[in-house]
Amino acid sequence: MLLDISILPQTSEELFYFVTKRIPYLCGFWRFANAYIGKEEEGSFQGDKLQEQIPYLLYQLGKGYYMAGDYETSCSYFAEGLSYDLNPRLEYVVDMVETYGYALLNSGRQQMALCFQQIYEEFGDSADFQFLMGLIYMGNSQFQAAVVEFEKAMGHPYCRNVGVNSYAAKYNIGVIYECLGDIERAAGYYQDCGDYGPALKRLSEIV
Repeated sequence: MLLDISILPQTSEELFYFVTKRIPYLCGFWRFANAYIGKEEEGSFQGDKLQEQIPYLLYQLGKGYYMAGDYETSCSYFAEGLSYDLNPRLEYVVDMVETYGYALLNSGRQQMALCFQQIYEEFGDSADFQFLMGLIYMGNSQFQAAVVEFEKAMGHPYCRNVGVNSYAAKYNIGVIYECLGDIERAAGYYQDCGDYGPALKRLSEIV
């Protein structure tokens, strides 16, 4: 059974407590857990069970730092968590992968994020991951590949993050075509975004 860790903070007060109190506590537990595992004999039931819980703990730590805007630190925890042999269908694993991708982009590691191509087979069947790949390609100036991924995301009826299979994907395609100088096509995608604010702003500036 995974560790019963408090849910992530939803308000600024909860976030302050999480970063200043909860994360240091969990960091201490993680160090203890690693030391404990090291003392267990190979194949020990207790050590194996604790080993299974560590990736989830690392995910929670990474998520906490990500929400606090410390993308560098969150990347470290996510990378460590994903170094374990994990089930790619577990919800927290999917979220860890995708949040790690956004943390890499937000910390200026666009080129490093291209390594997500290597896990496309395991995670690339969702609108959310395809949208993320579109952003990764976009950040690396691989515009045609980015458009392909955004179009794939638009083909899904379901997504976890609102807009990634509709207006957000269309908006990014519009941005790409605008950057490439195809104003007419860009305007068409912006118009398809409906009342999405950023799209309306771009539309007002190019038409």
